[in-house]
Amino acid sequence: MSRAVIADAGPLIALAKLEHLDLPTALFTEVLVPTAVAEEGTRPVERADARAIGEILDHDSSYRQVALEGSRRLSAMGRLLDAGEAQALVLALNSRLPVLLDERRGRLEARRLGVEVIGTGAVLVAAKHKGLVSEVGPLLDSLTHNGYRLSERLRQALLEKSGERN
Repeated sequence: MSRAVIADAGPLIALAKLEHLDLPTALFTEVLVPTAVAEEGTRPVERADARAIGEILDHDSSYRQVALEGSRRLSAMGRLLDAGEAQALVLALNSRLPVLLDERRGRLEARRLGVEVIGTGAVLVAAKHKGLVSEVGPLLDSLTHNGYRLSERLRQALLEKSGERN
């Protein structure tokens, strides 16, 4: 995972809750964040994760905000997905880069369009393989505790890929 990646808000929020916004820049050369994603991820400012995302966008040059001009493709996607997901997918299509995305509807649309999708779980597994985190299981538990829905099948697959399940 060494090239750039486009980020949607969900994975950024999840990684901020885990205090691991450092992982995407350790795994990718650059994290491109569409304007709508940045707005979604940094509000409301009372949330600690929103403040962390704002800080990293302001101070880490590996995170780069990208403004998208209105287009027919963006308008069409905006009818199916929220603004951040639509902008992330259009940017991924235009740049031929993978998208960091967790939302089911967005992932289905990305696959339909031929866009490579990387989820938060895959980032955690890759981080473990690189020695950036010691265990994936407790991080998945923390996400679940913070309201993230994670099927048992996906959880077990991630644990298996991370070498934490026999």
